Amino acid sequence: MHMKHLPELSKQAFASVREFVGEVRAIGVSQSPRTENDSYMPVFMQGKMLAQSLANALNVPCHFTSHQWGHIRAAEKGIENVPAEYLAVHLSGGTSEVLFVDRTNTTAELLGGTKDISAGQLLDRIGVLMGGPFPAGPWMEQLAMRSSGKAAPIGIPVSEIKMNLSGAEAEAKRRYERGETPEEIAGALFSGIARALIKLLMQAYERTDCHRVIMAGGVSASTHLRKEMLLLAQKRCKRLKIDFAQPKLAGDNAVGVALLAMEREKQRAE
Repeated sequence: MHMKHLPELSKQAFASVREFVGEVRAIGVSQSPRTENDSYMPVFMQGKMLAQSLANALNVPCHFTSHQWGHIRAAEKGIENVPAEYLAVHLSGGTSEVLFVDRTNTTAELLGGTKDISAGQLLDRIGVLMGGPFPAGPWMEQLAMRSSGKAAPIGIPVSEIKMNLSGAEAEAKRRYERGETPEEIAGALFSGIARALIKLLMQAYERTDCHRVIMAGGVSASTHLRKEMLLLAQKRCKRLKIDFAQPKLAGDNAVGVALLAMEREKQRAE
């Protein structure tokens, strides 16, 4: 899919850049899912090659980062007094991870997250099963907001900062087959995810003694999930201070990558 659209995307990119020739100081690009040496996906090579070619054509530096750092940096934008260290939850279509972020050293230690499918995959699979579009997150949220809230939350096992979501998928399918309404199933799923995330954060807090949390990634843009999580945090662990990325930036990895490139270029020029 990325290879198919790359020619048109590169055409748009060069057309856009031509308007600002002389003002472009650097190029930023994600070259891997995460920053670790063993983090690799072939799909990132197309973007990396295009970014390097564009940087060479403009004779400017090319700064490399990871997809995850792009989401983390985008989530920070708009949050006041971002601490030097905090817990980050990266929730997207393919990722559900809890990280200990050290901004001073630009590191993100993986503490835990999902052991199987991601929260985004769970919502997509059940949403499509019930007749929704793909990706199904926003559609599922609209259903959840119309639920009565009487259905029992779908349970998600959590231990040692790890959660299993495949069981929740199976339970949601059983409820649908029994005739439970899509609205009640969606509401039960969001409640289950919110409860699991709070449990993960409480366990991460116990391990790190870090109480500041920033939610990043497209799934974190859900206002319904935000409401559920904040209510649960007040009941179960008031010490946690949870900030959410601005909805328009939650899933915008590109903004974070651009900010990181700008900051690194300023450091390089000093």
